[in-house]
Amino acid sequence: DLRGFTTSQKKELAEQIGELLVTQIIESCAEAKSPVDGSAFQKLSKEYAKVKLDETGSSEPNLDLSGEMLNSLEYKVSGNKLEIGVYGEDAGKADGHNNFSGKSKLPTRQFLPDTGEAFNASITDLIDETVEQYRADNSVLDPKKLEDIGTKQELYNYLEGVLGEVGRQRLKELVLSSELASSLDDFDLLDLL
Repeated sequence: DLRGFTTSQKKELAEQIGELLVTQIIESCAEAKSPVDGSAFQKLSKEYAKVKLDETGSSEPNLDLSGEMLNSLEYKVSGNKLEIGVYGEDAGKADGHNNFSGKSKLPTRQFLPDTGEAFNASITDLIDETVEQYRADNSVLDPKKLEDIGTKQELYNYLEGVLGEVGRQRLKELVLSSELASSLDDFDLLDLL
């Protein structure tokens, strides 16, 4: 939910999420797990495992023989769209592992979601947390409304209107990790959190 964000804020947030996704994909692949469904990658064939072990010191199916393909992983922001993928000369290697074309004979080791798919729950949770934190970091509380707050319930209702319905504990975390805490402190409302 990006309501209330300016165009430049949406772009900045998309770039933060793009960086997050690149990092999460690389970390997941390093653990030989799909960042899409969380499953372990299929083991390497004995022959290929030996070649990889000789070249890299590891026989893990972590998609990192030379490092070129994962180093080519990048994101692009265009308007409200965030695209992540492997572009250029390493795109064929990426398709070989993801098999979006349906032509690869390699065992599928999917590290990018296909159309209609999403990243696994832990990554989507990180995306949601990034959006929530960005909203908290870029929100300003209305002093007139803060003056009228007298109860914990009123405070949480107001904060939900500003930050969204994320639950009381998460609201508290977001406020305390942002400048919003200072605003609440100015009105002696921090004790109500």
